[in-house]
Amino acid sequence: MKITGVETFPIEVPPPHKGGRFWLFLRLDTDTGVTGYGEVMLLASAFRPSVMAVLIEDVVRGHLVGHDPYEIELLYEKLYARAGYSHYPEQTKLAIISGLEMACWDIVGRAALIRSHVLGGASIATPRPPRDGFGCLDGQRRARLGARRKCSAVSMSLAEAVSSTRR
Repeated sequence: MKITGVETFPIEVPPPHKGGRFWLFLRLDTDTGVTGYGEVMLLASAFRPSVMAVLIEDVVRGHLVGHDPYEIELLYEKLYARAGYSHYPEQTKLAIISGLEMACWDIVGRAALIRSHVLGGASIATPRPPRDGFGCLDGQRRARLGARRKCSAVSMSLAEAVSSTRR
């Protein structure tokens, strides 16, 4: 299995901008059709999502096309340590690497048909519903803020978020 490309999905978060004004997701594609999703943290970056998308595409096209997504440690080695960044933090590149690493783990889990929490070594005795990380809105709070839909995971599925940006 080899990485063949990447697509980015910038999401503008409506006020009150929980988790930041913008979110940036990416999808890594492979030659076998397995895809993986990751999130690039923009809070540490000085660049807008459109600029980060270009940087992500450049990193993937220049260094990861043809890379085996199972070689996650090599990904970090290739993109950071060997690139001369090993002695000081470069937050923008680390944010990109983090999103790419998440996507690789997602690919590994999907290819093996293993859920991500199990792949990461955790077991959950009682499954819990997904949350958005900032506390799902309860009915009264949602009505007070004028929110239109109940959150289930990151307030909507990634597929819904991506399709809503393309309307």
